This record gives sequence, C-alpha cells and structure tokens, in this order.
Amino acid sequence: MSTEGELTLQLGWDGHAVREVNVVSTRPDVAARVLTGRTADEVAEMVPRLFSICADSQGIAARLALAAAGAEADATAPADALRDEAIREYAFRALLDWPRTIGEKEDPAALRALRTARSPTPDDREAVARAVLGQSAAAWQAMTSIRAFDRWLER
Repeated sequence: MSTEGELTLQLGWDGHAVREVNVVSTRPDVAARVLTGRTADEVAEMVPRLFSICADSQGIAARLALAAAGAEADATAPADALRDEAIREYAFRALLDWPRTIGEKEDPAALRALRTARSPTPDDREAVARAVLGQSAAAWQAMTSIRAFDRWLER
C-alpha cells in the first residue's frame, strides 16, 4: 500500500448488469478536513485545487453537489469543459503508458504541453492525435481493414 492509501472498487456483475458496488478506501480524508466550515463558494473554488486528476470534473461535481444540498454554488456543468478534460486525461495516459508498454520512453515535452492546455484548440487536438497515434486523427479513423490496423500497430 502506498502512503497515499488505496482505493479499491469491487463490482458485483450478474452477467447483464452491475448489481452491487463495494468501495473500500484507506486514503486519508484530507478534503473533509480542509473543506469543513467553508462557504459553498470557498469549497467550489478549493475542490479543483485539491485533486490533480480530473480537477475540472471534480470542481463541477462539487458545484453540482453543493447545489443539490441547497448551497449557493453555481450548478452549471459545461459539457465542453468536461469533454476537453476527458480528452486531456485519456491522451495524457496514452502518451505516458503506451511508450512504456512497448519499451520506449515517453515524450516529456508532449506531456507538459498536454498538461498545460486548458481549452485545446483544433491544432492542439491534432498535435495530441499525432503524438498518440503517430498520424492525424482523420488518417487513423480512416483505417477500414484489419490489415491497415496491423500495419499501424507495427509502426
């Protein structure tokens, strides 16, 4: 176990649907200690700073929870911000994990650029596609055969 603790999820699957979820956390509950006694606006501002993974989504979830609890925080969930963050997080993992999987080194400059891009432009998205896929997104999506996919994997 790491010093940060662990989060274990167990799902009960009956072959058709999840019927049970069990969550066990040994992580320290820092957020509760830091956020207790704060105003809704303070909590909404602080939550994204407490969580480095999916900070935007964490902040939106906090705002929605505060609004559901009757607090004053803005309860908007901008779809563009959630989409952009999901793209960044998946691309970051791909840029980090894929090279390691095939015995290569990750590209630190590409990882830094992706981490700092808050609202990716079409050019940013294309750069990520080229870094992750080795070609444009359009070219990758245009593969229509297993043979083409195998050639891409070999490259």
